[in-house]
Amino acid sequence: MPDVRGVSQAASAATSFTVSKPTGTVSGDVMFLLQVSNSTTAAGLGTPTGGATWTLVTTVGADSSFCIAKLWRKTAGGSEPSTYTLTQGSSDDSVAIVVSLSDASTSAPVVATNLGDFGTTTITTPSTTPTGPSDIDLRFVAAYGVPSGTTWTPPAGYTERADTQSADNPTASLATKALSGSGATGTQNFTISSAPTRWRSITVTVTGTQTNVGVNDTGSATQSLTVAGTTPLADTGTATDTFLAARAVPLTDTATAADAITASATIALTDTGTAVDTGANGQPIFFPEVGTAADTITTAVTGAGLGQGGAASDAVTVTASAALTNAATALDALTYSEVLFPVVGDTAAAEDALTFVDVHDRDAVAGPPRRTWSARPPTI
Repeated sequence: MPDVRGVSQAASAATSFTVSKPTGTVSGDVMFLLQVSNSTTAAGLGTPTGGATWTLVTTVGADSSFCIAKLWRKTAGGSEPSTYTLTQGSSDDSVAIVVSLSDASTSAPVVATNLGDFGTTTITTPSTTPTGPSDIDLRFVAAYGVPSGTTWTPPAGYTERADTQSADNPTASLATKALSGSGATGTQNFTISSAPTRWRSITVTVTGTQTNVGVNDTGSATQSLTVAGTTPLADTGTATDTFLAARAVPLTDTATAADAITASATIALTDTGTAVDTGANGQPIFFPEVGTAADTITTAVTGAGLGQGGAASDAVTVTASAALTNAATALDALTYSEVLFPVVGDTAAAEDALTFVDVHDRDAVAGPPRRTWSARPPTI
């Protein structure tokens, strides 16, 4: 929305005098310049000079009224001077106010004027109807026929930006307010400390600039969007719908191998062992069975890539519980007890329940273990 970038003011009885460019003004700012004079002719107030050309917005007050107000506007160019030059008649006295607005539309503003004579310290500025939901309202007032030291009080809710008076008593003030709706702004009253002979008022409502956003823009993970307003998302629109909004924009990206995750998982390991395991006494044991491939481990995985095969640099921390039904690796360490109820002539299988107490009294060469029964003897 538009905002006040800076304000300057001046007062002079010279036929040519200057007013400073508001501090902070940059190229593209919208500028307004008010000159109020006790001149008897509007033609005596020439177009200000310096930088981009000024365009007359309105003139309030008739010739011979001794209170003529002229308002100009322009868009600041890339080479604006530090001051602007104004002119008036040889016996005239003037005050000037310049305001620069940021983020303001360069289209014609909404303008309304008012004027009055004698006897009141309440100076009324007219109502306007904004063209957007977040415009800025400028209220200019001017008066003639007041004593030196006269001051202005702005309407409630408005911020006074300027208050100036010349030696031969023309005086002017500017107050502004940020608007938050598109309804009529209503009349607003200034209070002047002394009742003037003549008074003039001008209301200017300026809308903000708009930003074009591509509907089909895919964006990137670092894009940010600051917008104000409401845009229906169900319409098809064109490639560059224009809107004002304030919202978070969801972005969709595809994870890469470097994305970090923290996870807990159960991982099935497939190994093919040999037929020799080591018992609790350090002696090798022969198991005739062929195991299944279902070792179960609990693992915490950090830094694993999404949707990719692991790499040597993947970090895992595991705690394993080995299933005893598989073929073990060459040096699996086991502590066991088995109970066997074999039948002569029967070859023991992995699923037979047996208990033998690690008796591996063996020959120097590998061979089947001799078993000492701790239960009933085998059936003959």
